[in-house]
Amino acid sequence: MAKYGQMLYKGIGIGMNRGAAAEYFKQAADKGNVTSMINYADMLDEGEWIQMDKSQAADYYKSAANSGDVLSMQKYANK
Repeated sequence: MAKYGQMLYKGIGIGMNRGAAAEYFKQAADKGNVTSMINYADMLDEGEWIQMDKSQAADYYKSAANSGDVLSMQKYANK
């Protein structure tokens, strides 16, 4: 799911579709994929192709931070 989300997000080998990428990032994030947590949180935080939700973005950053990801720790600290 995470890899397919990246392919959709960047248009690698298939047409770019960031709305669909967000759905795949969310699915992978909800299954514990840290990279997808950050990608989905970034999209939520910026309102990129999905409705902006800063609170939900913070939750995903926190989950990634709790997994030991330093970048998400920084992003969560700035919320």
